[in-house]
Amino acid sequence: MSATRSETETAREVDIGRLSPESLKDLYLSEREQSQTIRSQLAVPVTIISFLIFGYVSFAQEIDISRWYEPVTLTALILSVVSVLLIFAAMVYLGRVERTFLGAGPQTIEAQLSGNNEAGFFLDAIGSVRKHNDAASRCRARAFFLLLAALASFILAISLLPLHKQPGMAVSGLALQHPYS
Repeated sequence: MSATRSETETAREVDIGRLSPESLKDLYLSEREQSQTIRSQLAVPVTIISFLIFGYVSFAQEIDISRWYEPVTLTALILSVVSVLLIFAAMVYLGRVERTFLGAGPQTIEAQLSGNNEAGFFLDAIGSVRKHNDAASRCRARAFFLLLAALASFILAISLLPLHKQPGMAVSGLALQHPYS
């Protein structure tokens, strides 16, 4: 399968190599625009992180940590800690997205052109930007998956709060008691 992929990439580079310098420049600018699109898509993960931070503050105000030994409380605390750890892992991947773009080719075309080898410059630049775009897309996808897992874990922790707030619930396990009995 890797041989097929390298043959496809080689064929793509040969096809690109036949383009005029002006077409290569347009293709390069299109790849740079894709980089900006990837960067702009980081707004959704950052919004999820902001939402979760607000949720953690509310959760901390609602949970009674002195009852940590009770099964429901302990489960809610573990789920919230797992959620926080997943957030930190996602933040590492989001940082990698930004770091990936630091080496993604020249920032200005004019500063890097070397006279008559314009086509060679653009071929190298297109390959570099595509490689960085692919890596950034993978990191963004991993971060998004981790954030969804963090959100799911936190939602489970929050769903345990009503059980945590019932005085006899956590001590007696899962045997439900009516509050007026």
